[in-house]
Amino acid sequence: MSFSRFSWILVGLLLSLSITNISCSGGTPSATNAYSVDLDGDGNKEHISGFQIYNHDDIPTGILRVSSADKKVIAEVELGDHYTGLDFVSLNKDKTKQIFALSMSGAHQSNLAIYSLKNGQLVELFAKGSAAGVEYKEAVGNNPPEIRVGRANWDDPEWSYATGKRLWEVYVWDGEKFEYSQSKSTSPLKSEREETSAYGQQYLKFVGKGKSSSDSPK
Repeated sequence: MSFSRFSWILVGLLLSLSITNISCSGGTPSATNAYSVDLDGDGNKEHISGFQIYNHDDIPTGILRVSSADKKVIAEVELGDHYTGLDFVSLNKDKTKQIFALSMSGAHQSNLAIYSLKNGQLVELFAKGSAAGVEYKEAVGNNPPEIRVGRANWDDPEWSYATGKRLWEVYVWDGEKFEYSQSKSTSPLKSEREETSAYGQQYLKFVGKGKSSSDSPK
């Protein structure tokens, strides 16, 4: 699938995936998505599948599985709670392609993980998630690919996930990995723990003002 830009933005309980001229929304796919793609450029197509599993307590986990041309499993990777899709992109515009794995966690968070196959091993190039969305922008001219991770702006007392103007962590592809760009970002680099803690502090402020949970930051 070719595209110029795709983004994942989660608002409330709805995850929306948009690719140029293509969009889909909804819950967890029940069927396995399977693809045959030459990931490492050796002329042999690997087998890549994404699917959902449930443990004995009916707790879901998204799974990415990569197998060799002769069907031997190279790697299995756990994604977020709910697997939502795969795509394949050549970041360096060469014979290799990288796996873009999409998933969601909890009620708010959308995730993007990127993997490359090198010397028979699956290598993680990027993995981030956010309740404020994750966007990918492909290379244009001399500008390399970028990933933008949305962050809440809790300095704005009226900010909400549904209507607030997001801050952005911007990561730029350097040919081998995505590096955080301070000059392009409007949000400082934050860990998922810091983001979760900030949300918790904001929630406590709402409770302290006597507001109900339905008024909490969305």
